[in-house]
Amino acid sequence: MTKKNQNSLLLLTTLGVYIGLLMAGSAPGVVAQQAGAMTRNFDVKDEIEIKDDLDNKPDGCNQARERNREFLATYLWFNDASFYEFSNLIESFGDAYPENKYPIGEFTLTLLDLERPFRNTFLYGPSPLNADLGKTLASEFLIAANGLPGKTSELTVSRTALGTDFRFESSSFPQDTPLVRYLYSNAFHNFKCGSLLESDELFFKNTQLAVQNNSFVISTRLPRGSLDALLADAK
Repeated sequence: MTKKNQNSLLLLTTLGVYIGLLMAGSAPGVVAQQAGAMTRNFDVKDEIEIKDDLDNKPDGCNQARERNREFLATYLWFNDASFYEFSNLIESFGDAYPENKYPIGEFTLTLLDLERPFRNTFLYGPSPLNADLGKTLASEFLIAANGLPGKTSELTVSRTALGTDFRFESSSFPQDTPLVRYLYSNAFHNFKCGSLLESDELFFKNTQLAVQNNSFVISTRLPRGSLDALLADAK
């Protein structure tokens, strides 16, 4: 396909989305934002502003909150609390697998489903500290997975002498990739604005987002000892 044909197809697709949103009764501001979401080349770094930038733009948090309200009213599948849920999942993992008991290891939680709420969770790796903590971890994983757009989810954790790496992948979502990136980037921005704990600051500084094809990935790398500090702050 030539570049000219690709541009024509993109224009028709954008117009179709624009008209569809208007017919669905979306606010003009939301329609304009979504048309832009379809036509821009997205870079996650463009959509997720660092904390210093937020400090220099006091109205940035208000804009993120206003966009969140519009998105929640427009997209019923969107969950702006996804990053609170993911941070809770990390804390639950730290409780179930404390660093002093599990200094190194590989852990994988996989969630498979055909249609919600019929979902199955599978844990691969060492057994958690106790059964109750394992159940809490599985429950938090299910909550976090339900808040993201994919039909299947997987949490992979790798712990070495340097720290703990978390990779949460939500796959096979039916929505447009640029739209998913835009909505959840704004949700992450909003999460930054509403958090007060030092543990949240640690989470922000060490977390990155990526959206490729039909996979949404949250990656968090916590240096050795910082997970214990995060849990102590949370308690």
